[in-house]
Parts: sequence; C-alpha cells; structure tokens
Amino acid sequence: MTSSVTSTKDSYHESDWSEDSGRMSNENLELFGGEPEKPSGGNPTLPGKLNESLLGGRWNRSIGGPMRKKSSKGDQPTITINGDVGVEGEKVFFRSGVLGALEAKRDDLLSDRVIQLQAHCRGYLARRRLARRRLQELAVKCIQRNVRAFLKVRDWPWWRLLVRVTPLLAVHRTEEQLKAATVELQQVRAKLEKIEAERNELKATNHKLEARFVIRGTAMV
Repeated sequence: MTSSVTSTKDSYHESDWSEDSGRMSNENLELFGGEPEKPSGGNPTLPGKLNESLLGGRWNRSIGGPMRKKSSKGDQPTITINGDVGVEGEKVFFRSGVLGALEAKRDDLLSDRVIQLQAHCRGYLARRRLARRRLQELAVKCIQRNVRAFLKVRDWPWWRLLVRVTPLLAVHRTEEQLKAATVELQQVRAKLEKIEAERNELKATNHKLEARFVIRGTAMV
C-alpha cells in the first residue's frame, strides 16, 4: 500500500512539473493539502519550499540567471520569502498563483502609465483647441462690434459726408506731398548748379597754373 501511494505521488510530480513551469498545479495542491510534504532525508526544507528530490530532478532552469552547475547546500543557502517565493542560490521557486499575480500587477501598472500618457496628450490637444476657439471668438466679437457701429451711423448724414470727403482729402494730401517734393527737387538742382560752377572755376584755375609752370620751364631751358 505504501509503495503504491509513493508511486502515485512520484507520477504526479513527474507529470505536473516541467522545465517551462515554476508553479504547482491545483491537483497537486489538493493532493498534498496545499503544502508540499517534507522529504524523509536528513536535509530539512523550509515551509513553502520544494526540494529537488520531490521534483524528480527535472527542474534545472534558473530564473533571472544562466544555468550553472549545481553546488552543495552549504555554499548556497535556501531562503524563503513570505512563504510564496523560495530562493536557492540562483534558482527561484514560485508557489502556485504568485507569478500570475505579479504579471497582473505589471499589467495594471503599465495600463496606469498608458492611461496617464493618454490623458496628458488629450489635455494638451484640448488646451490647444481651447486657445484657438478663444481667438476665433475674439475675432467674431470684434467683427460684430464693428458691424453694429456701422449699422448705427450708416443713415447719419455726417457719416455720408465723411465717406464722400475722405477720398478728396486723400487727393489733396497727395497734391501737397507732390508740391513739397517739387520744391525739394528745385533746391537740390540749385545746389547742383552751384557745385558745377565751383568745379568749373577750379578747373580753369588749374589750367592757368599748369600753363604758367610750362612757360617757366621753357624759359629756364
């Protein structure tokens, strides 16, 4: 009877544990009462930690580091964290459901960060749309104010007179500017004529001096 139970337990371990899984199935938990049995050998095991003798020597994968040759128990002690995670050297053992809970927590944190990023982007775009809408509203109010002012004065006689006289004022102003430009042009021409006369006078004086110099040189020869 004892040998049959032992063979049944070993078959469960060999079938439910693999190199790609770090968790115990629910059938094994129900079979062992939620806790793995302690080995009958002389090496004690802390609660929540599975010995390699129960695993049948199949689990050789180390989580978080490369696969290395197994060392003695005295060199690498066994540590149990909260009864859910066991660390032996470079090997990490998780109880059933712990790895799934960690992945769920990671997904929750990532979703929170993505939601915050989306909220920031949406807020930025909303603020830009609000600024554009305020500018458009200000332009509409300005146009409406000008239209209301025009509707008030369009039947006013003085407004009609101003509308008719304004182009004439512009023409008169243009004529005044033309007269001022003509006067300035005449002044510039007078200055130019004066400068030309002075230049001609200096040129004649230069010719006279050159002629005297030539005459004196000829007399000395």
